[in-house]
Amino acid sequence: MADAADVTGSAPPTAEEVRQLLERILCSRQFSNAPKKQKFLQLICEAYLDGRAGKLNEYLIGYEVFDRNETYDPALDSIVRVGAHEVRKKLESYYKSEGKNDEIHLEIPVVSRI
Repeated sequence: MADAADVTGSAPPTAEEVRQLLERILCSRQFSNAPKKQKFLQLICEAYLDGRAGKLNEYLIGYEVFDRNETYDPALDSIVRVGAHEVRKKLESYYKSEGKNDEIHLEIPVVSRI
């Protein structure tokens, strides 16, 4: 999730540093008018920082971020995969502009489905 360039042998970022970066990203031009994308990024960052990243799944994100109900079936509704793709694109845009000098980069890994 959070990655710092390891060319200098620097320590991994602290939770506070990641939260400060997250706040800057959420207020950025790319995310400021995108509440669902903000909520998506905030949910996965907080889960990562709290050690719950392994418990995240499409169903939970669909329910928490996209207001899907208990009948939500990720196999039939790709909203979470599409949302993840859109958030990745917005992060890419952020790091090419406002965040080009940020030392910490948030990334959403692509998880292959088998």
